[in-house]
Amino acid sequence: MRVPNGPCFLADGTMLITGTGRRQISAVTLNENGAPLSERAFAQFSAEQGYPDGMTTDAEDHVWIAFWDGWCVRRLSPDGTIVAEIALPVQRLSWPVFAGEALDGLYVTSARIGLGAKALACQPHAGGLLMLEPGVRGLPPCPFGG
Repeated sequence: MRVPNGPCFLADGTMLITGTGRRQISAVTLNENGAPLSERAFAQFSAEQGYPDGMTTDAEDHVWIAFWDGWCVRRLSPDGTIVAEIALPVQRLSWPVFAGEALDGLYVTSARIGLGAKALACQPHAGGLLMLEPGVRGLPPCPFGG
């Protein structure tokens, strides 16, 4: 994996990690010490869909993924099926995170790197932080035990 991103975890403890350059998300089963036991494909995306980048999990055990050169965030079910897509006015989305007192806001970072003057004129919010109200809540932070 050349550009790993993510990771996030499903309720069963499966770790999801993006292979951005391969346009793939892998599901990794970990042992009780956190070492990987096995890896399988979770989701694969086409060139038209963009590159999966950062991701987070919501309280319904679905995964939200920001798409670099994809102009959107997508929500995937625990089996890797796309169940929602929210188009955004920026090309290079990098990371979603739930925040706010009720964890009901989905904040998504974006980038401007590599975009020329013409592209930036068409997307003035590139490089900014966008806030969405997706209708689901995120999970509270989990303390790191290591």
